[in-house]
Amino acid sequence: MSDENLGLQVKEFIVYAVGSGISYDGLVKAMIKAMYPDLNVYAERRLVKKLQALIESIRNAEKPRTPYDIPIEEAKQIIMNWRGTAYLIDNLGLPEIYEILRYSRQLGRNINFARIIVFINPWGNTAAFKMAFGENSMMEIARKNETDLIRGTDKHVHHVFRDSMDIEELISNMNRELKEYVIHLIENDLKIQDNNILIIADHGYDIECEGTMCRLCHGGDCMKPTFSLITPLVML
Repeated sequence: MSDENLGLQVKEFIVYAVGSGISYDGLVKAMIKAMYPDLNVYAERRLVKKLQALIESIRNAEKPRTPYDIPIEEAKQIIMNWRGTAYLIDNLGLPEIYEILRYSRQLGRNINFARIIVFINPWGNTAAFKMAFGENSMMEIARKNETDLIRGTDKHVHHVFRDSMDIEELISNMNRELKEYVIHLIENDLKIQDNNILIIADHGYDIECEGTMCRLCHGGDCMKPTFSLITPLVML
């Protein structure tokens, strides 16, 4: 089964952030502050506390021993029974999940925040996800499950954010490369006018900082992978 406690916490912080009018920038800053409390970063306190509770839950959660132990059959059943448009996204971080929900709602879509399911990817990478599905490529997973494959976010994470930069530069680049990319997806590719949209991702990413220099990473590329272990199913 999916991790219901983690799913509930993800829903809670998203509902709180949307209700409080938190921006994409504000969420990124809260993630950094939650991971690195001593950094001089201003972030909304209650959101930081919710993210810190999520971090603790992720680290204390019982992880699948191998990728084959990811409860992917539940995801397969949801995909198989889905009546609408489905998207498989390579590397979808919490800020982008939030922006998809926040911006879609801003455009007038009625969002049910309860329809978020969370799994744990024990390696925090695409390889584990492919092994869980028993396929050699994301393209094959998408083809067999009749979903559209979106790879742009992963390319941005690897090409733009692999090297460390100061926090303000990181946030500026995330705005330009990730937030704007997601907005483009919503406006052009995700068909938010459809009655039912399913989004599934293979993993997320972490914001890793040393001093005031930060970068994005996931899985084994991180010192202590946390948020990148989250594998979400988001039903809109």
